Amino acid sequence: MTYVTAAVLLPEERVTEFYGAFAQWLDGAPSLGDHPASASAELRHWTGSEEDLEAAGAIWKKLTPKAKALFARLIRTPDQPHTAAELAAALDIPHGFYGVAGVLAWPGRYAAAEGYHFPVQWMPGEAGEGASYWMTEVVASSFLPHVEPDDL
Repeated sequence: MTYVTAAVLLPEERVTEFYGAFAQWLDGAPSLGDHPASASAELRHWTGSEEDLEAAGAIWKKLTPKAKALFARLIRTPDQPHTAAELAAALDIPHGFYGVAGVLAWPGRYAAAEGYHFPVQWMPGEAGEGASYWMTEVVASSFLPHVEPDDL
């Protein structure tokens, strides 16, 4: 396999989003236009229902250890935003705040495959900090029964 270096110019506020999409592509995800999340109008919102609990359990089982640690942090502190830089440092996620977007790439796909919107909320952040991420109380309560006490 031959590798090439590619340089792209990105708006600073979208760097984290780019790395998340790039991580998905590297992992073999379909093109962005074919991504399951692109059909977001068909995805369900989290409401705390029994179906949500089942979907959260199915998603949780597929998470990597790093993703479980990140989700556990957000579950412990619902509705409290954490910068990607803070999460990366606290959870020893490689590549800093860029790595956080990569860790969250597959959970987004898993949620879409279950028919749900991405369970983590986010907003663009300051330069050098990356986006901020949080989980609402409703979503956190759907995942909490599936989390091992040691994970919290």
